[in-house]
Amino acid sequence: MERPRQKFPQVILLFLLITLLSVVAVAQGQGTLPAPVAELTNPANPHDAGIYVSANKSLARLGPTPYKVRSTTGFLTAEMGAPMKWKGIVSGLHANVQVTDLVPSFYFYSAGNDQFVPDNFVLINLAASGDTRTTPIGKDMRKRENVTFTSTKVAQGVFKVTPTARLQPGEYCFIIVNPESSRKTFLFDFGVGGY
Repeated sequence: MERPRQKFPQVILLFLLITLLSVVAVAQGQGTLPAPVAELTNPANPHDAGIYVSANKSLARLGPTPYKVRSTTGFLTAEMGAPMKWKGIVSGLHANVQVTDLVPSFYFYSAGNDQFVPDNFVLINLAASGDTRTTPIGKDMRKRENVTFTSTKVAQGVFKVTPTARLQPGEYCFIIVNPESSRKTFLFDFGVGGY
């Protein structure tokens, strides 16, 4: 029996393409690989596609961080007609990027890709579970774990995103709203308040 092919979400393909183009440009002497932190002289200046957080007068790039998807609905419950529920599981208790500002500013750089804009993402407070962090996936992404934010267009393809309230110390992520995503994919995580 042949297994059905799984489709990659478009955001994964975008990041793979950007990475490949950067490596080719470096190999041909036409550029350099992006540094994880860039000087924050003018956030409206072009950057590689991604989400960056402003910290200490510099921009730190978030993720992408892979996560695995697991069902939280039991087999019998699903057989009785209950809707399937999913959660994303991220390895490790803490994100690589940690900020001290409780109302951090983020910058989304779409680099010409209309899918990479704030309206396509939700900001979620991740829950600690053993040595991992978890988040609801799909329709459950729009529940209590969400943090509301405002978005302002700074320049063509550049958006400033700010939470509407102070963040509590903990772990958070921006995750693309894609209820059909039921396989391994990526999110953009960060921590607030250190650990």
